[in-house]
Amino acid sequence: MISILIIPRKLEGLEESLASIRAQIGPDDELLLAPLSRSARLRRACADLVERTAQSSIRIVRGSHHLPEIMKCEFLLVFRAGDLLREGALASLRRFLEQNQQYPCVRIPSAAGHRRLFGVPLGLVLGKPYLLHRKLLARLGRRNMLRSLRDDSVDILLAMEEAGGGGWLDEPLLESGGSEPGEGLSSEQALDFLRRYARRRRLPISLSRVEGGIRVQAIRARGIDIELTSRCNARCSFCPQRQVKSIGDMSDAVFKRVLDMIREGPFGTIYFIGRGEPLLHPRFLDYVKEIRDRTGIEYEVFTNGLGLVPEMVDRLAELNDSHLNITINISLHSLKEDTHRELTETDLSIIARNLRFLQTRADRLNITYAFVTNKINEAEMASLRRYLDRTGNCKWDISLVYNKGGAIPEGRLFDRDFYRRHLSPAAFEQEATGPCWYSYCGLYYWVNYQGLFTLCHDDFHDETILGEVGRDNLETVDRRVAELLNQGGAPRCRRCNKRQRELHHGGNIDTEAHIKDHFVLRVEAFR
Repeated sequence: MISILIIPRKLEGLEESLASIRAQIGPDDELLLAPLSRSARLRRACADLVERTAQSSIRIVRGSHHLPEIMKCEFLLVFRAGDLLREGALASLRRFLEQNQQYPCVRIPSAAGHRRLFGVPLGLVLGKPYLLHRKLLARLGRRNMLRSLRDDSVDILLAMEEAGGGGWLDEPLLESGGSEPGEGLSSEQALDFLRRYARRRRLPISLSRVEGGIRVQAIRARGIDIELTSRCNARCSFCPQRQVKSIGDMSDAVFKRVLDMIREGPFGTIYFIGRGEPLLHPRFLDYVKEIRDRTGIEYEVFTNGLGLVPEMVDRLAELNDSHLNITINISLHSLKEDTHRELTETDLSIIARNLRFLQTRADRLNITYAFVTNKINEAEMASLRRYLDRTGNCKWDISLVYNKGGAIPEGRLFDRDFYRRHLSPAAFEQEATGPCWYSYCGLYYWVNYQGLFTLCHDDFHDETILGEVGRDNLETVDRRVAELLNQGGAPRCRRCNKRQRELHHGGNIDTEAHIKDHFVLRVEAFR
């Protein structure tokens, strides 16, 4: 049953609103009219309207003594006088409720209203109509409830967001051309809401007013590497993917747990990376869309380029927006077909064809390249850099091969003389193995396709599992990483020479993390 509550400020448009509701109201629904005003004239006019139109099914709510009846409503649809229900709106709302019974509230569509970053909504959206379950009504309490519903108070928004933001309809409830949108929240109200919300949930953020809204700054933003699959369609000589014991794709249930954690946590950037090729996941585009629809987190995918066919590129370009800011990072290790085939056992002509089309979408997608220098291709690196700069592909990273926790043997790809050639004398003399910056800096988390926290995405043998998403919180993972560091690193770290790769970059510091750490929250009023 749906109870529809109208709290008119004036009589104008009320009769038309009542007519649009009456045309769709079901036998179990009820219509409530609450002229909450000091104006006796408005209250009398509402009563006269009900009597004149013979709409005896309308109940007049005259004061707080009617609240117990209102709080018994299963769902309360809060409406505004002057608004007109779109044809079939209540029927579509009922279908939505039948399929989504878990939501404490339901809100109409908005571009950013149900997206979150650092646990905070990207847009503060509050306007009628919205639908509240009786459990959420109970959170509001009886004191000044009707006035809060009339004025769209911060208390309602706080209750909605604390309940997880609620469900969002796929289409509007109202006809266009109804009453004018309300003024929405003022900047003072929005700041009041955010401070109360962040304090209650202990969110590690700072808030400040800026032009156009409120700046939400993460105290310590993190990045997260997500392994969608451990399968791969290349056989790179510098990657021990063939040694992976557990092969599979991330399930929808695991991805949902990961995304729920990301929405409410301190994460600013998602990386699709790991032991496999992300584009091989059968639901890759669906997952990117879910990230876009539910977060404001920047997103980067690492790929060998074989799956970047035009259809894939076009869909990614369509999904992208200023919040998602999709980056495509292509692993490319030579511009010579024979060298590339020797290193990856893939066809460079296929990748080159894909990259030519990808470049036509450079206005919609960020494009970067990653090259792994080794003994086989090191003589090509200088000409490769010149080619990239000459063709305007200025976003690239050239790094050194390393042994992936001891899984890649010394010899064909690297040896001591190789690192002597590429490192400064001071860097070369430093300890080659041990804890690296990326695994122990506390800025990144790694989750494999099974939803397990690992120490790094190079743990091809699942040697160091730190916890499970949905069971262990980030504080637990941080504590376990700190314990490993105090022990001199995990056993695999004592075999891994990734530190030499970092020394080649000049070392790593926090400012090089490039993790999104803030956004500007805008206040929207809508019908």
